[in-house]
Formats: sequence, C-alpha cells, structure tokens
Amino acid sequence: MGLSDVNPALLVWMLLAVPASGISFFLSYPDPSCMFHLFFCMMNLGAIFVLWTGWFEDLTEDSIDWGDRSPSLTANWSLLGLAGLFLVSLGLGFLFTNQFTPAFWVPHDLYPLALESSILTFALAIFGTWFSVIPGEEGMKILISVVYKAYQKYDWELPFAFHPARLIGNAVWSVLHVIKGQYAYTFFFSVFVSGCVMDSSSAQSGTILTNYFIHALFNTFVLCGSFLLGGALTVVW
Repeated sequence: MGLSDVNPALLVWMLLAVPASGISFFLSYPDPSCMFHLFFCMMNLGAIFVLWTGWFEDLTEDSIDWGDRSPSLTANWSLLGLAGLFLVSLGLGFLFTNQFTPAFWVPHDLYPLALESSILTFALAIFGTWFSVIPGEEGMKILISVVYKAYQKYDWELPFAFHPARLIGNAVWSVLHVIKGQYAYTFFFSVFVSGCVMDSSSAQSGTILTNYFIHALFNTFVLCGSFLLGGALTVVW
C-alpha cells in the first residue's frame, strides 16, 4: 500500500494542487465561487488517499482495456482524446439544437461567469483551472471510484470507462456542469460522453494522467476562446 506506483508527474500535480487551491480560494474571495476551490481541494485530497490505499489500482487492474503501456502514449492519447471531445461537443450540439454549435457554447447574456477582457483575470483563470479545477474534478471521479469495492467480488469484465464506478463519477461530474439558462441536456450529455472518451484514452495509455491532460488542455482552449471572444464560452468545464 502506497503511492510508489502512481505516475510521478500526476503525484506532483496533485500535491501542488493542495496549496494552489488555497491560493485560488483567497484570490476569488469573497465571491461565492471561492467555495468551489475548497471543494476541489477536498476532492483532490480524497483522491490522493484512494490512490494511496491501492483501491483505484484495483479498479484499473480489473478493467479489460487497461494495461502497462509506454509513457509516450500519454501525449498521443491526450491529443486523440482532445480531438474526440470536440467531435462529441459538435455532434451533441447538432443533435439537440440542429446547428453545428459546440455543446460548451453558452450565450453571453445567460452566463454570469463569463470572462472579462483582463489579462490578469485570464491568467488567474488558467492558474485556477490547471491547479485547482482539474485536480479537484478529476480527483472527485477517482474518489467516487471506491464504489468499485461494492461489486468487485462479481469480477465483471468491463472496459475502464464502463465500470459503474466510473459511470457514476462521470454522471456526478456532468450534473455539476449544468448551468441555468443553457441547454441542460446538451451540456449534461456532452460532459458525460466526454468523460467516457477521456477514460477510454487513459485506459489505452495506461495512466489516469491522460484524463488530467485532456481535461486541462480542453479547458485552456475554452478559456482562450472566452477571453478572445469577450466571454462567450463556459469556463467551468
């Protein structure tokens, strides 16, 4: 039992996220959104504990598509997963709106958290995304993975993305992203399917670090678009 088998880059990222979440909390205080950073910190700490116990490793070992692969595949599958997320977003956006509008698009007048045209605000958003939001949200899904302990004795042969533990984690993650005034079904299913895409990419690369990279790169793209377009894209995915 320990953290020796955890990807070193992932472990450093998670440990740095603990003080970074605190910094993000104080930078956003007294805005109510500051409480999200405390939540993210708790989820990240919970994930570290689950990794330390080896419970998450048990889930990956029981997944038929998870294996020990070359670390270089992390970058390859991160880019493939990122492309998959954009295709999912466009496809679901068209399915629900009959227009090729990305499912992460939110009308400016309906979105109260739109970025303002400030370099400082943009820089803080990038910092908070990489070192608070990503470790917190991905950590939450790792923490929920302990659900696996309830059905582990049945020895189901399932891909990593389709284990009930991961499906529940992605469902909870998706619910957290539904914004009032937006196409709720579009946003929910877009986030949920994207979570499955990321999980499949991680399974193919053999490390959950791939999830973190895809998630962070996608959020960075959205933040850049929001900044350049004056706050028209979501900043919470």
